[in-house]
Amino acid sequence: MPKVEISNAVRADHEEVRTILLDAFAGAPLGVEIHVKARRPRVTWRAICNALDCYPPNWSGAGANYHWFTTRKDLERVATRERHGPVERVVSPAGFSGRAYSGVPRIANVAPGTAYLVTLHMPSDTAHAGPYPALRKYPGLKTAPPIPVGCWREELFAVAAHEAFHIQQFATGARVSEIDAEKAALAALAAWREPPISAVGSRDPVPLRLF
Repeated sequence: MPKVEISNAVRADHEEVRTILLDAFAGAPLGVEIHVKARRPRVTWRAICNALDCYPPNWSGAGANYHWFTTRKDLERVATRERHGPVERVVSPAGFSGRAYSGVPRIANVAPGTAYLVTLHMPSDTAHAGPYPALRKYPGLKTAPPIPVGCWREELFAVAAHEAFHIQQFATGARVSEIDAEKAALAALAAWREPPISAVGSRDPVPLRLF
């Protein structure tokens, strides 16, 4: 059974998170340790601006040019200009991601006997996950299947199942394939989910960051 360490910054029920991960890693090789870390929502600021004498816009969309800033320093700088629209605070949902290691990094703090380390990131507050239902698509891989998820639990399971498949690849010496891992995660989620979520309609897939 994998060892699961969950950061205190994760405010979801730790026993529930642990149960989801153990389900996703059922049948995994011995010596797996999973570290779960918190990710907070990303806050940025943007303002519509088409003025020629203002700071150059760095983003375009919806028929307008925008200043889009990621730090308060940049925000304070653009606030000194008067030719742009009001500044809008944008909160991007905290996402899920994972990484499986074929071994253990030297700087990792793991239990004796650990052969494989998996790190997972999830929102510090699951209220900031979503919105759901959604189709999650691995970025840059056209043939990777979209994975429908109906709640944060299903998204966490899908990410964990992806990494669990990588551990199987490492342990058996198989070729490491992100597409195969996505297919395995989709099949595992379909078997684990009860009842199945409703169709997500024609929404565009939302990139699922796995790194």
